[in-house]
Amino acid sequence: MMNISTHNTLSTLMDENIPQTVEEIVEYFNTSANKIKPTAKKVVKNYEKRIIDEDKLVFPESLESTARSMISSFMKDDNDPIVYETREDITNEFIVPDQDYVSKLEAEYVEKATCVDKGAQYVITIELKDQKNPTAGVGIGAVCDVIEANEVADGASFVEKFETNYSDCKIVATIDKATERVVHIQYSTPLLLEMRVNLFGTHDVALAVTFVKDFTITY
Repeated sequence: MMNISTHNTLSTLMDENIPQTVEEIVEYFNTSANKIKPTAKKVVKNYEKRIIDEDKLVFPESLESTARSMISSFMKDDNDPIVYETREDITNEFIVPDQDYVSKLEAEYVEKATCVDKGAQYVITIELKDQKNPTAGVGIGAVCDVIEANEVADGASFVEKFETNYSDCKIVATIDKATERVVHIQYSTPLLLEMRVNLFGTHDVALAVTFVKDFTITY
């Protein structure tokens, strides 16, 4: 039977191994997350929810009815799981899409990070700082799937302004301690999208939506 002294010593040693500072948690998360694309056998996108903030919708009165109808059609939740089983699909479809990494996050972009010991697993929660017009590989765009303002604006001549404001983005990852591999991860990315379009007049448009994407990973 383990005596109390020995038990306390083991508990202390275990606690000392937990990443504690923001820098330690980000480094541990990056290392674990970046094992997904090269080693995962299967990634299942369990669902994707798109939560619209009706109070922040801005459309010209003449287009409001059409716009709301289009949003309802194109912003439906995806509730049917999607399975990625080839290396190419996992690399291209899992976050960050079309990149060979999952996270290049730097601690300076993190508002808060926690790591909770769940026995055989760690649960890491990372809350990101707000960012305007993020791009792939930088800040929020180094760890989340983002809409890049420059790509949209460059691709449509009638768009005079296109800005994205991300706030309160959060990642929750469950990591197997023995293998340091992510087995479950959820991304929540609230976004305020603001546009000015010159199409039959100049119009300001705004859309606030939160994307919630939930994944299970097996190796």
